[in-house]
Amino acid sequence: MWNQIIEEFSFSKIGGWSSIIIAIVTLFTFLRKNQVITTLTSSNVEKLISSKEKRILIKIIHYFFYIFIGFIFSIFLTIIYYNIGVNIDFSFILFLIGAILYLIVVYIMTTKKSILDKKLTRTMNIFVSMNIFIAHSFCFLSVVPVYVATYLSSTDFSITFDQTHELYGCLMALVVSSFLFITWHLMTGLQLSEKFSEYQYQCFYIIDQEDKNVSWFIYHLIDKDRFLLGDKEFKDDAKVFRIEERTQIFSEKIHLFQKKKE
Repeated sequence: MWNQIIEEFSFSKIGGWSSIIIAIVTLFTFLRKNQVITTLTSSNVEKLISSKEKRILIKIIHYFFYIFIGFIFSIFLTIIYYNIGVNIDFSFILFLIGAILYLIVVYIMTTKKSILDKKLTRTMNIFVSMNIFIAHSFCFLSVVPVYVATYLSSTDFSITFDQTHELYGCLMALVVSSFLFITWHLMTGLQLSEKFSEYQYQCFYIIDQEDKNVSWFIYHLIDKDRFLLGDKEFKDDAKVFRIEERTQIFSEKIHLFQKKKE
């Protein structure tokens, strides 16, 4: 009997925890191999010199980094709500408030001259709009943690080896909710930032060494070591193109071009 118990404990319980450890080690190896910290802190110029594949990788890493932060914050909220002792009705209240605030955010994003645009200064408008967006985000992110906290309270949950299935289920619910929330949050935040951005377009250029009145705008890499440049800020408007080596471009002073909204 004891041999059976030990065998069940070893393979079903410890095995579950060992899979988490393996996943963490694998994640750490991936992050170290792909220089994620360097990638996450890349400047706009550093992103410019990256290949298309590297730029896509940067976006993917940013996306999953935000999901990870959302997941950690969801756990934090779950612990708070669990200790407070909230009930399931609180989740509906948060969702309702979040939905109302989201409608306000949509109004701000889609209306060129909203009430806030007319009544407030630009700085105050951004401050108020971002606070409404943050409050909406907090309400939506809190919905699933409230459900999880309510479930844990009803089952007298404790972190022990005999409740790994419950733990996995709760963590999976938080992961899925974090994934959906971050996707929604980034899409909404991007539209909101475009609303308040002063600039319609930004790019980099260098000054021609022979004629200082001519600027060459940097479009993108065409292979590992060469860039495509043109005489206009927009590639489709350019009449003259040239190909320049990476080393040559970065031996010169790089300027930032910013076109303001009309």
